[in-house]
Amino acid sequence: MATISRLVAFALLAIAMTYPARLSADETQINSIVKAVFADGRLWLLSDSGRLLSIEETSKVRRIESLPPDPILDLCRLNGHAAVLTGYREGSASWTIHSWSPNGWSKVARILAQGNSLIGMECGSGHVSLLTSRRLIDIENGRQKDIAVVGDAILEGIIVLHGTPDDLYVGVNAGEWGGGLARVDRHTGKVLPVDIGSGCRKFPSEYCDPVNTIADVPWKPGCVAVAAGLVHFDSRGRIMEICGDKVERLFLKRLANRSKVEDDELSGSVAFFGLAGSGGALLAAGVDGVYSIGKDGKGHLLSEQKYADFGGVLASFDIPDIILVVTDVNQRRSVSGATPMIVPR
Repeated sequence: MATISRLVAFALLAIAMTYPARLSADETQINSIVKAVFADGRLWLLSDSGRLLSIEETSKVRRIESLPPDPILDLCRLNGHAAVLTGYREGSASWTIHSWSPNGWSKVARILAQGNSLIGMECGSGHVSLLTSRRLIDIENGRQKDIAVVGDAILEGIIVLHGTPDDLYVGVNAGEWGGGLARVDRHTGKVLPVDIGSGCRKFPSEYCDPVNTIADVPWKPGCVAVAAGLVHFDSRGRIMEICGDKVERLFLKRLANRSKVEDDELSGSVAFFGLAGSGGALLAAGVDGVYSIGKDGKGHLLSEQKYADFGGVLASFDIPDIILVVTDVNQRRSVSGATPMIVPR
């Protein structure tokens, strides 16, 4: 099947399977997934309405998880377990981090908001970072360290955070209204915009392509790869490699039967929405399938994946090391329809 036809078929299939007539308006919110992690043998999913779900890998049973009454704001994997942040993004007195175990949920930390608005949470090996409108908060071994954020950190759109020892990378996906990438220096708190090309000079900006996912580069410790992409009537995207202040294009793939437009070299290229390291390579989920990209910058398309319906959630457990999940959250900001996410195992 031609690439464009596969894209249209994929979107229509996802929409048809995601919105069966029997589902209520509230139940369809489970498909607007903004975060997903794999922990304790389960796929954990957080929708933008604050609903938390889990799917057991062995039984493939989908569950709706219950938590304290405060809204669930974010989800990550902490020390091998699912962890969530509860509270309110604005006007909250405090935020609470909860971690899951077979015995249930337990509180890990409580963070005073101090009048800040929440941007997002990022988890690493044994630590949690919270980015707010005024602070970068690091929590490790029960100790909390706050650094004042220097720069404009009040962001709109879908936010993705990814940490390295020296920086916290912040990606913004505002759909047809743009996006961009910045890094927050963990030592100074300074917000440094990252120019990812195509006229992108400011963060966030309508001239920057949406940043959908950030992942470590397997063959370059300390460097990150960024999946940029947008489908809004046309498709455009690429994979960028960021090493400090050095930014290079790692991978660009033109859709079948599409040639470069003179005034826009990205027009008609594959938009990427998911990214993860696997076996020394990068796996990137584009609108036409999953690519494996090596350190030479060359990529090849893996065999087409089959998605199963788990109570309204479309997912594939077929590829080792990763899980593919379909979300329709991007279509609220563009005409992309359903798009794939990659969840590392």
